[in-house]
Amino acid sequence: SSFQNLGNLEYLDISENSYNSLIPDEFMKLSSLTFLNANNSGLIGDFSFIEGMPLLQELWLDNNSNLNGSIPSSIVESSMLEILSISNSGLTGTIPPEIGSL
Repeated sequence: SSFQNLGNLEYLDISENSYNSLIPDEFMKLSSLTFLNANNSGLIGDFSFIEGMPLLQELWLDNNSNLNGSIPSSIVESSMLEILSISNSGLTGTIPPEIGSL
């Protein structure tokens, strides 16, 4: 994958690029990432990649209808997240109450 060996990457914007693929496993290794914008990029998969991004402050995943699953409550415990934007995504389920502490 084109995302391997990017462990020191802090800012990633793949928005509006028609990525149209599964979320790469390498996303879980982007441990230095503080900003991810993947709006309207056709990502496919669930939210599990967030567990490998403990420093993430901004996450923009709007208009990715092939995202699935729910928002894990661990999103608050394992990150420094300040901004979460997931409108028009395929996520389902309830919003964890932990989101209120962001």
